[in-house]
Amino acid sequence: MRALIVDSLPPEAGFGLEALGLQVTEDASIGSHNLPEAVADAEILVVGATRVTRRALEAGKDLRLVIRAGSGVDTIDVAAASERGILVSHCGAAEAVARAELIIGMILALDRGVHLAHRKERAPALGLAGRSLGLFGFDATARRVREVARGLGLRVHVFDESMTATRASEAAVHRSASADALFSDSDIVSLHPPEGDTDVIATAERLARLGPQGTLINAARRGLIDLAAAKDALARGELRLGLDCYDDDDFGDDVPFAIDAFPSLVTTPRLEGKTAQSRDAIAQTLVGHVEHFLRTDIVPDCVNVRPSNGEANALIVRFRPGASVLAAVFSALDDAGIRPTDVHMGEFDQGNAGYARILLDRTPPPQALAAVARHQDILAVQHRAGVSATAETPAA
Repeated sequence: MRALIVDSLPPEAGFGLEALGLQVTEDASIGSHNLPEAVADAEILVVGATRVTRRALEAGKDLRLVIRAGSGVDTIDVAAASERGILVSHCGAAEAVARAELIIGMILALDRGVHLAHRKERAPALGLAGRSLGLFGFDATARRVREVARGLGLRVHVFDESMTATRASEAAVHRSASADALFSDSDIVSLHPPEGDTDVIATAERLARLGPQGTLINAARRGLIDLAAAKDALARGELRLGLDCYDDDDFGDDVPFAIDAFPSLVTTPRLEGKTAQSRDAIAQTLVGHVEHFLRTDIVPDCVNVRPSNGEANALIVRFRPGASVLAAVFSALDDAGIRPTDVHMGEFDQGNAGYARILLDRTPPPQALAAVARHQDILAVQHRAGVSATAETPAA
């Protein structure tokens, strides 16, 4: 299988892919314009900051996987990839620590006016201890921000659709019931939406809820903030804004104000998670993702494949070895009109028991679960709703 790397990565990335048996070509000089010609023979495409356009994806006749060596996929035309059945993934968790460090740095800079330290008109610092930080989303970066923020004495509020009261208690955060509530609850808000969420989060109404001393940080991706409303709030001196999702030449064009237009504005040119530590972590994660893909045809952190019912239902079955066991399981599901969509199997140490993880097209009724459990060699049956389609281990 042929892999093409079109951005500068640590040598370990290329070596690791070659160790998996891939034919690897590395050329950081290709760029977005020349990518359609370069990708023609590749089956796996690895990019960093290079944009992957519809034209490039259509030229990659053999492409099976595009993976970004970094966090997020806003530089990839995911819709075009999905039309061609090309998987799209990224290495977001590998950058989590570095991204969190940048976000905390922005919060501190905006509070203390570090970027204005030699100007007399610098606003007095408010201080962070005892104030409230709101996290929209609770990804790996947000979780790391939470850890540091709590150490600085900030109260942490989270809005995330998967955040339950139990999970909030375990994470030692306050659960906000809605996005509107998060902005009302918080002095500072940092945006961490899931991949594929294209809605504007920081609307004019929510910026107003943030209050006249509010701080907003977007180190995720473009399109999450009503920039016209943000400009008005910056002009009134009612908003402190940190951005790490635009290039310098976007300001005054895609961004309706100059890069240095307001004293309460801090911008960095897509620094993201660019540290030596994160580069090494990305290389390791990249190789692990590709290895998983080669073994299973499934890639971790995939952003454009979802179960057909919108939320996977999985049946975890543990059983004693026997030729009739799985046949009985599938027969019981068929009797209930349930169609398996994917199956992963494994064996426990010593070979005395096995497990099957079966993704289903809909939720099984209790009678179907009871029918499965009736077989004499079934040790345990567990149903899970809303599981990840990439998990491969049974319940403990």
